Amino acid sequence: MTDVAPAPAAHVPAAAAQAAAPAAAPAAPAVKPPRIKSFTLCDFRAFAGPEPVTFQLDGKNLLIYGENGAGKSSVFHALDEFFSVARRNPQARRARLLGLKNVFSGLPETGVRIGVEFDDGKPAADWTTARHPVDITPTADDRVKNAAYRKAILDYRSLLDTNYRHGDGPVNLFDVCINLLLRDFEALHDGKQRKIFDLWSELLELADVGSRDRKRLSKTEKPKVLALLPSINQGLRDAVAAVQPQIDPLLKALGWKDLDGIVLDVPGITYKDDVTVPPLDRIQTREIGITINFRNQPVDRPQLFLNEARLSALAMAFYLAGRKVCAATLQADTPRLIVLDDVLIGLDQSNRLPVIDVLADHFQDWQIILLTHDRTWFEMARTYQRQHNADRFWKYMRIHSDDNPTRAPVVFSVSSSAAVDAIKTAEGFLRDGHLNAAANYSRIAAEFGLREFCEIKKLQTTYRQQPDKTPFSELLAAAKAHSATQNGGKFDAVLASIEEFTSMLLNPLSHGGVNSLTAHEVHRAIVEVEKLLFSLKVAPYGAKPTYS
Repeated sequence: MTDVAPAPAAHVPAAAAQAAAPAAAPAAPAVKPPRIKSFTLCDFRAFAGPEPVTFQLDGKNLLIYGENGAGKSSVFHALDEFFSVARRNPQARRARLLGLKNVFSGLPETGVRIGVEFDDGKPAADWTTARHPVDITPTADDRVKNAAYRKAILDYRSLLDTNYRHGDGPVNLFDVCINLLLRDFEALHDGKQRKIFDLWSELLELADVGSRDRKRLSKTEKPKVLALLPSINQGLRDAVAAVQPQIDPLLKALGWKDLDGIVLDVPGITYKDDVTVPPLDRIQTREIGITINFRNQPVDRPQLFLNEARLSALAMAFYLAGRKVCAATLQADTPRLIVLDDVLIGLDQSNRLPVIDVLADHFQDWQIILLTHDRTWFEMARTYQRQHNADRFWKYMRIHSDDNPTRAPVVFSVSSSAAVDAIKTAEGFLRDGHLNAAANYSRIAAEFGLREFCEIKKLQTTYRQQPDKTPFSELLAAAKAHSATQNGGKFDAVLASIEEFTSMLLNPLSHGGVNSLTAHEVHRAIVEVEKLLFSLKVAPYGAKPTYS
């Protein structure tokens, strides 16, 4: 077909025609969900007062490492309890906060606080003994309330709820689905869209006749109960129908292609009006069953058949699928928060990195906080993110405790590069006049950088059962050979400079004994190591040398 230019409008000059045309309305700016800018803990569990401890996120994702007992779980519980609507009144929420107060500080009850500042420019939300942000007096904070329904805050025990807690009987996911996985899926009831969790809570309150010193439902209560049953059942069936197609693709993305055909069965709850049955037990057939295929063989009790890694991946796929489906109805200004505390400990190292990819690919609009006590996994994750230019979206922190329960743990911000962290430490020691320590950390930084370079380039070194024990000299020799034979001498100059300082960096006197180093020598070594790290591209995204 031949393109034909439109004829100019008759009797209307071009400029006049443009002036006469109505101006297009400017496009409304896209609404971004609020993200956590910072959160603060004071006298909460491990974080003893009176001094508050603040985690600065600046709207980014966060990866935290802390040894067992360092306070990592306190961070998890702070976020889980802050973003919560589980307790139905201010008195219950206040009692819960007091139950989580540090018991060693000796401070008054009024000192316990959790504060969250979002990046939307509005005042921070605080949970104190005076009030929780979801309290309706004077007014509830919709950011916190909505995020509480939509959150995915999970620890390893959450994964166990989908498998091991069922013993050797059939897996029943009813409690998991209605209280967590599908709690915010909306169902039609009495002409309005209501969250399944809210409908379930209303049903439990009505059914609990014992709390009202009665044995049976009243004439007005029974119709309400009978009306809630089909609404909840249909809501659960609709939610399951939406979630099921999401699970298989997520399992494959997590690296488990031998699991598929997941089917969730919802028979539907019923009510038995029998005074001989305890009131809440009259809500019966609380069941959501599961069948799954493993290598084309049906499995009805996966907890007895699958290994821990597959069960962990299956649980992760369930939870993430539920968040994806329920997020489809999110308001644009609702915070989206995923917090995972050591949920990957059931997976070996090779099956953990796909979780990072799944979160990046499927949950870009969510703010993600990962906590781990596994130092190897922490190093692997931040290195992996840096190598894929994803570290610009993340913050990295370490929590350290001196095992004194009256003092809060110390929180350190670190970069995505262990090598750069080491050279920064060397710079600090040099400024403080600790030359031995500065030289030692310079060597550590150079070794980290060379080790990562050799791993990326797959350079051969002498086999050792513990690869991290490969000597600095072997790493340097492998890098020099690669530069000369494969890169046209690209790294020759910087590697030669490092070699010049090898005798000093590896000198036994740099570790103890009589100090033979000068500040000038250590400074030059740090400058050359910095050059090495940036030349080998093992520095964080956007980082610049600071000492050279």
